[in-house]
Amino acid sequence: MAGWIARLTSVGPRLILVGCMLGLPAMVGCGGEPDTERAEAAIGAAYDDFAAADAPSFCARLSDEYEDEFAELFGRCRRATLERLLAGLSESELAMVGDPDISGVKIEDQVAGSTVNREFVKVVEEDGDWKLADFALPDDQTPVSGADRGA
Repeated sequence: MAGWIARLTSVGPRLILVGCMLGLPAMVGCGGEPDTERAEAAIGAAYDDFAAADAPSFCARLSDEYEDEFAELFGRCRRATLERLLAGLSESELAMVGDPDISGVKIEDQVAGSTVNREFVKVVEEDGDWKLADFALPDDQTPVSGADRGA
């Protein structure tokens, strides 16, 4: 019996180390950054791209599922659409888009929700990247989709 205990105690620390090595990347994401920070960074980058009317970068940050909804709500995702939306914002709203207040990122499975400028924004993880599954302009400038209206 003493031999069995000796084997268990000598293997135990190695199993714990292997478990930590395998489990830690799953908890923090591949880059070593916690997923909440990665999701928040993706939201911030999307708003930066939007504020700069950088359509290729902004549009690439839309989830596959949200691309069609974005087009339905705002128009096809391209520079002219972003410029039109930006032109409709006041100076204070432009400042909010350019420096969004992102808070309360919460993740469940591969979906994250956050408050951006007092509006709820959802992102989803696709192929290891966090992408917008929702987008909100400041001060209720965002049209409401049929799903959100209960239609």
